Amino acid sequence: MRPTRGRSMGAVTLTAVATFALAALPWFSAPVDSVQGRVEVVVAGTGASPILGALILVVAAGLVAYLLARGVLARVVAGVLALAGVGVVAACVSALLDPVTPLARLAAETSGVPELAGEVSRTPWGVVAAGAAVLLALSGVALALAPPAVAGRSRYERPASSGTSSGTAPGATAEGAVPPSAPVERSSGATDTPAARAAQVDDWDALTRGEDPTR
Repeated sequence: MRPTRGRSMGAVTLTAVATFALAALPWFSAPVDSVQGRVEVVVAGTGASPILGALILVVAAGLVAYLLARGVLARVVAGVLALAGVGVVAACVSALLDPVTPLARLAAETSGVPELAGEVSRTPWGVVAAGAAVLLALSGVALALAPPAVAGRSRYERPASSGTSSGTAPGATAEGAVPPSAPVERSSGATDTPAARAAQVDDWDALTRGEDPTR
């Protein structure tokens, strides 16, 4: 089944929000010896890979731009969203493969000694975030392949009348037909005779007296 624009937009939005939420959770932790004793340093996903947060912001900006874009520009923005999704996947995988570097950097900031005093502990959130990033990239590809939006007829647009569709202008009637509201004109010759004019005067006089001239 070919992806639709609305479903792909919803999938990109959901996976982007899920990836951002998972990136804010702790991914790694390790003990560090400091002046105060042994402490535990914890690194979240955005700390393990600083580019991860920037890429998620790119995805958010791309979603807004896609809503405003049309035609070829919309497909270009969708392609950028797909590439940003691939970048999020790469950032997650890179952080999962090297948890020591961000932990050592945080240890140096905390204790001044860039060395860990024990083994690195991992949480499952990094792997889950990587899976959400894969779905984000696939949703971006589906959005790029989705057909463009088709502008529908406005609800305020009136359908064409039967007279217009048959080639007759609105308000016009068929040839030879007399509109109901059109007055029936009498022949000019029938009203120009003296007898006719006298009959009309008698009718008005009868109406003035309250009599019915038709009787």
